[in-house]
Amino acid sequence: MVKIDMSLEDERDEAFRQETLKEISSSRSAHVKAQALASDFSIQQEVARTQVAKNQEHLHALEASIQELQAELRGAKQDEIFKLLKGLTKQHIEEVRSMKNPPLVLQHVCQTVWLLLNTEKLKDHELELPLPSWEDCKLMLRKGDFLTKIEYYKTEELCELPHVMSHVAENYLPADLIDEGKEDSIFGKVLAHKAEGAEKLQQPGDAAGGSLRDAPPTPRDTKPKGWSLVRNSDLVKEGLKARQSYDANLTPKERASRMTLAQVEYASRAVAKLFKWCGLQITAAKQLVSSMPLRANLEALLERQRVLQAQGDESEASLAALTAKMQEAEADAAAHAGRQKELEVKLQCVAEEKAKKKRETEEIEARRQAEENKAKNEERASELRNQRREQESAAELARRAESAAEQAELERKRRVSMKGMAKLTKVDVVIKQKVVFAKGKKVVHDLNIPALLAVVEIMRDHPQIKLGIQGRGDVVDPSGNMDFQVRLAHDRAESVCNWLVSQGGVSMGRLRTTGSEAGPSSGGSSPDETEDWHVRFHVLQEVQIRDKLEFSGSSATLRPASITTLQQVAAILLENMDLGKVMVEGHSCTDGPADWNKTLSRERADSVLECLTNAGVQESRLLPFGYGYEKPLHTNDTREGRHSNRRVEFLVVP
Repeated sequence: MVKIDMSLEDERDEAFRQETLKEISSSRSAHVKAQALASDFSIQQEVARTQVAKNQEHLHALEASIQELQAELRGAKQDEIFKLLKGLTKQHIEEVRSMKNPPLVLQHVCQTVWLLLNTEKLKDHELELPLPSWEDCKLMLRKGDFLTKIEYYKTEELCELPHVMSHVAENYLPADLIDEGKEDSIFGKVLAHKAEGAEKLQQPGDAAGGSLRDAPPTPRDTKPKGWSLVRNSDLVKEGLKARQSYDANLTPKERASRMTLAQVEYASRAVAKLFKWCGLQITAAKQLVSSMPLRANLEALLERQRVLQAQGDESEASLAALTAKMQEAEADAAAHAGRQKELEVKLQCVAEEKAKKKRETEEIEARRQAEENKAKNEERASELRNQRREQESAAELARRAESAAEQAELERKRRVSMKGMAKLTKVDVVIKQKVVFAKGKKVVHDLNIPALLAVVEIMRDHPQIKLGIQGRGDVVDPSGNMDFQVRLAHDRAESVCNWLVSQGGVSMGRLRTTGSEAGPSSGGSSPDETEDWHVRFHVLQEVQIRDKLEFSGSSATLRPASITTLQQVAAILLENMDLGKVMVEGHSCTDGPADWNKTLSRERADSVLECLTNAGVQESRLLPFGYGYEKPLHTNDTREGRHSNRRVEFLVVP
């Protein structure tokens, strides 16, 4: 009966112990999960903060760029205005204002100036602008601050009235007076961003005449004596004819289309300067309007920054909640651990009592079995001696099998290492950028720089690739000069290659001109013929070798170890019969004369070609080249650089 009670008590203790252990394990698992979740939220919060910082940096850079560009535009415009209005005084303005019967060309110019100086009055006239009279123009010229207004005119106010700007440009100014932002304009040069060594800009018309002191007086009702100072008699005749035949009933747009700056300058040098000032203000306004999309990008970045900031705040709140849960889980785990310790002490006491009783019983049983075991041990000793002999025989057989397996493994590794001597690279990068030249030109234009910079960025992101540059000539008739077009295509490819090396910092050893062709015929209809490009790019596939090819001394004789590598190259070419032709290129360092290096590199390429043909590769698939030290991969100023530049490469022609 006692034994039964003890057994039931043990079962209850063991059940309670197992239940407690399950509770502890569950709390520990919850604690670990809370820690992992808190760590994940911490990482997300750090990523959000990093993104906010990067976005803020990008935002500041963009805002600084906008401010710098607009400041340069304003500074360039103000410099042009100071240069244009130099020498223009109130006396010249009074001379124009006092005219009783001025030529209509002068009235037209003064009306244009009046429209630009009175933009506030034109906000409500979106469809048709009011046309000022000559009296309104005289009143404008009479004001004492007239010269100050035009000298410090705020072009930003004109940008806010696009209908005024477009109306004045289309109806009051001739087309040759408005600067559309070409490369030779002051604003085009500012937008091209500080071209070094830019030539000094000249205001149109400065070379045709002298300063205001040498200018002829403004014509009145009688022919002035100062007309003889005009150097071009044809200009005098043109001005007289324009004055006599000018129709007062013409619209402003018809007047602007018929009049020229030369007529205005003949009629009055002072008014001609005002006319140039109008064209300058319209051009400056157009350039300022063109920079406004940058502001839209700035607003988008600001909105993105606010979203990221909100995400960061949300991550911080989630992290705080998880931290509280984790602390609660730690407290529960500590309480369960204390309870477990108490149970373990109690169970240990019971186990010790059981162990004592068990030891007494085992001692009696052990003495009884000792005698029985003695006889059995002698019998087992004999059996063990026999088993030991059998095990030694089996161990010897196992050692022999293991030795044979090691030899087989060494042979397999040798074959695998030989197979890894060469490999065929995959083309994972596609370069879609293309370069277009002016007809008959081979110099890289500034318009092509963004595309070339994109190619440079791809080369930097993928330092392992080599680039093929293919040139093409202009569209020609079948009867045209094909040889000239082929030479032009080659020169264009070389020009782009040199730009990538000198301006983009790309190593010459990574660039190849893979062939040039004449332009498509004028009647071509295929997509490749009608596509508008003169230079395009291909990522070259390459058979890369693990070990450099070694030659005996300064000769073209291959060493035996390199022949094994070439056999692996030949195996790759034979396995890939669909590959195009392969360029076998020999390269050298700068040790020795250039002609000797180029000859040696070609002889080594020929030696490699002969070894590949002996291995079964068709000679028609191989193109040997010797570049000497024209295409280095690294600098030739160090011993390691010269060693790496002495090489043989295998490039697949696309």
